[in-house]
This record gives sequence, structure tokens and C-alpha cells, in this order.
Amino acid sequence: MFAVFHYTGKLNSTAQNRVDYYTRTYNTPCEITTAEHIVVNDQEAIVCIPLDEKARHVLNNTVTDTIWYGIDANDRSLGLDACYFSSRYKSSKSLDNACRIMAAACKSWDIDHWKHMFGHQDIQPCQSDPGNLLQACGFASTQMSIITHRVAHYL
Repeated sequence: MFAVFHYTGKLNSTAQNRVDYYTRTYNTPCEITTAEHIVVNDQEAIVCIPLDEKARHVLNNTVTDTIWYGIDANDRSLGLDACYFSSRYKSSKSLDNACRIMAAACKSWDIDHWKHMFGHQDIQPCQSDPGNLLQACGFASTQMSIITHRVAHYL
């Protein structure tokens, strides 16, 4: 099993906004909608899809995950979605909360965050997450090591 770190894709969206979106699109064909297991913001974390169920958080037939793991990411990975905001403080708090939650998930699911936790942009090059979250916190969009080290800190 591995983990994929995402951002919500919509500036100033909350965890509850994201869950509401999932609820509204529940009957939409899975090829055109997404859902992560956990959504985190500056104030709360919500488990949207039980961790032992499939969540569609990476485009099906993405090549990288299949090369690395021999299976589609949606069948073998945990997806965490972190909110980002126009406020650097709120974005930083969201990032910190997301790293705490990811640390707990990695520990619970025995995921080596150094080797088996990625940004969505690492698996699916057409994506930019968690890059926008990192930028909203004042980091470079490609600095996934910020997240990796924070997760390590909380482990």
C-alpha cells in the first residue's frame, strides 16, 4: 500500500465543502469524478470514504503508479486531500493538520512515508497537487520534501 497527497483544487474550499461535493456527485460516473479517503483543512479532518474501501483519487490507467506498484493507485493507495486558502496562516495550518493525519494513517497502515508517500503530481504529471498547497504556504510547488519531513516529525 502507498499514500497520495492531494489538495482540494479549489482555493478557499473547506473539508466540508469537499465532502458536500462528493455527496452531490455520488451518482456521477466514476470516470469523471474524484474522491479521496480523507479531507483536511485548518479546522477539521473528515473521513469521506472508509480507508479499506476504494477511493477514486488518481486518474485510472495512469502509467506511473502501475510501473511502480503493478496496480492502479485507486486499488492500492490511500488518498488524502488538503485544503488551501488565500490566507497563508490557514493554508499552513491545513498543511500541518494534513501531515499529522497522514502520519497517523501511515502508521496505522504500515506505509513507509519515505518510500511510499507521493504527491499526486509525482504519479500523474498533468496534476499540480499538492503544489498549490505548498505555494499557498510559501514553499516551491515541487517541494514534496516539506510534507515528507513534517509527516516524519509527527511519526
